Amino acid sequence: MIEFGAKYNVAIIDGEWWRLISSMFLHIGIAHILLNMFALYYIGTLVERIYGGTRFLIIYFIAGIVGGLASFALNPSIAAGGASGAIFGLFGALLFFGSQYPKAFFRTMGWNIIIVIIINIIFGFSMPQIDNGAHIGGLIGGAIGAAVVMFKQRSKILWQTAAFYYFY
Repeated sequence: MIEFGAKYNVAIIDGEWWRLISSMFLHIGIAHILLNMFALYYIGTLVERIYGGTRFLIIYFIAGIVGGLASFALNPSIAAGGASGAIFGLFGALLFFGSQYPKAFFRTMGWNIIIVIIINIIFGFSMPQIDNGAHIGGLIGGAIGAAVVMFKQRSKILWQTAAFYYFY
């Protein structure tokens, strides 16, 4: 996996920063990629409907990069790959949506999303091979990404600027 671009701290420190992006597209086995694709299909279509296609991609990449940075900081000794940090970012985007529209969020999907996040984080802490740093970093990155791009119908320049500044 290291050969193909996994998150590997030694290489990133040596200047291969692109591994923070390439690692989002590498998976360890068929079960890993199938589980991530299943999650991406269900959560991704929902986030894309709320935010639109271009904003979805921006949120996805911001979440994946922030997840990679969190993995870099919190799990320095492991090589890692997978889209789950970016997928957790989509959950973060849904939580951000819930912070802006709490009534709609909790009438439709709110508690289901929160329970799925909690179960996944607990599961991540119980399995040593799961990179919970990437998951939690991605969750935060997705909320930040959603704040940066906001919604098609609304623009809050102060929110967007603060989130953009925070991300950088």
